[in-house]
Amino acid sequence: MNKLGLKLFVLAILAAFWACSGGGYKKTSNGLEYMIHAQDKDAPKAEVGDMITAILVYKTANDSVLLDSRKNPSPFKIPLIASEYPGDIYEGLSLLGKGDSATFLILADSFFIKTARASLPSFIQSGSKLKFDVKILDIQKKADYEAEQKEMMEQQAQEMQEMQAKEQEAMSQYLKDNKITATPLESGLYYIEVKRGSGAKAETGKKVKVKYTGMLLDGKVFDSSENHGQPFEFNLGTGEVIPGWDEGISKMKAGGKAKLIIPSNLGYGSRGMGNIPPYSTLVFEVELVEVN
Repeated sequence: MNKLGLKLFVLAILAAFWACSGGGYKKTSNGLEYMIHAQDKDAPKAEVGDMITAILVYKTANDSVLLDSRKNPSPFKIPLIASEYPGDIYEGLSLLGKGDSATFLILADSFFIKTARASLPSFIQSGSKLKFDVKILDIQKKADYEAEQKEMMEQQAQEMQEMQAKEQEAMSQYLKDNKITATPLESGLYYIEVKRGSGAKAETGKKVKVKYTGMLLDGKVFDSSENHGQPFEFNLGTGEVIPGWDEGISKMKAGGKAKLIIPSNLGYGSRGMGNIPPYSTLVFEVELVEVN
């Protein structure tokens, strides 16, 4: 074998050894395998309690991607906690500062069972390792993050109060514009009978069929039984529908029609639903088709 052939042979042996030993990876005293790609040695490292914003991609041993945070609509955030076992992802994150990037190899069994609190997926081989690619975008101290969250919650609470006030104003204007003088029930529900039914009375526990059209106060229709091709069927008084429906339908008999003006506390409240904004008063035109 000539010198070139011998050199290539040696390189091949070294490459094979490099691959088998996880070439380029170092180990912490706890056994965490890591490879630093970029690191500012002067940048402060993340500490327990800090909130980390990062790009996180982790894969199986055969490079099947399990999670890629770049596909999420909002940045990936994770609080740094004390390591739960030697060589876990939290130990890896504590090695990094803002702007740093690295790859960590972690036993799949340990990650899923101890960190994710889940069983090992059937498509992942026990004893195999997961590859975590991490780039730290930002590190917030615990006190700063908590202060930010407190300010955000206070702002949200203020916005909710303003929305509640606007709901009351909009309700009053709607009643005035539509010349509605009915007195609301104790709950705040407005039940306006349009046609008295002559059939069976709707009572708690009975199954009822209802045709309906649901609107916001501005007249925008957000749902209708016509769109579904059949009346809506549910068990009355069992919490299957919003409270305003349970109360309003219970005042009807089969064949009857009514208008329900439902304040948000009897509807979807502060969370809203689909194209229904938070703190929305709802108007339903309903017909009780059948009571079983």
